[in-house]
Amino acid sequence: MGSTHTMHRHDEPDREPAASRIAAFHDQIERRLAGEITEEEFRPMRLTNGVHLWDHAYMLRVPIPGGVLSSRQLRMLAHVARRYDRGYVHFAGRRNVEFHWPALSEIPSALADLAFVGLYPAGAGSEFNGDSGVDHIAEAAHSRSDHASVTIPLVAGGDLSDGQMEALAGLAETYGSDEVHVGNGRDLVLLHVARADLASVHAGLVASGFEDRRHSDFTPSTEAHHARETEAA
Repeated sequence: MGSTHTMHRHDEPDREPAASRIAAFHDQIERRLAGEITEEEFRPMRLTNGVHLWDHAYMLRVPIPGGVLSSRQLRMLAHVARRYDRGYVHFAGRRNVEFHWPALSEIPSALADLAFVGLYPAGAGSEFNGDSGVDHIAEAAHSRSDHASVTIPLVAGGDLSDGQMEALAGLAETYGSDEVHVGNGRDLVLLHVARADLASVHAGLVASGFEDRRHSDFTPSTEAHHARETEAA
């Protein structure tokens, strides 16, 4: 049984403006790395594209539209974590996800991948800007008596590995409504799970390590690509 909340579906016409923005941002990044613009000049450009400067390292913050992630979007977040980060997605509260360790030069490619599934930090405009916090989980919680919701607390800093994101996508496809809802705090919710499947869902969560998460690493990066980027100031 599907959710009563209709998730935004990213279609072909939406991709063109995102592609233009990403191309423009790629050029702005090249100018920044070449020292042609200062960090102060670069700041409004990067914030518009969800890039924040944190302890002299850049991070990417992406809002979750309506607080809902499809299995396809979960798998894309896992891909971005593997390809451009250290294999983890950070759920930051207020329905945002963050990637803490991307190379600035690779962020346009990460944005292009995310935009392909309808995830894009368009017009963030300020450091650590959150969304409206409207709770669609309450709207979607009405289900048949033979269905239940499964809440997954995001403890230990809100980090999930790429493998855990893939596992969530599989559970949502197999047992839920093909969506995962992100609560106002740091809870994830699988809606419309048949009560007969609750034991299988629990077993899948345990097998995917949801009872053994690592803490977030908040230490500023000292990797070479970050050092080169800060030297461009």
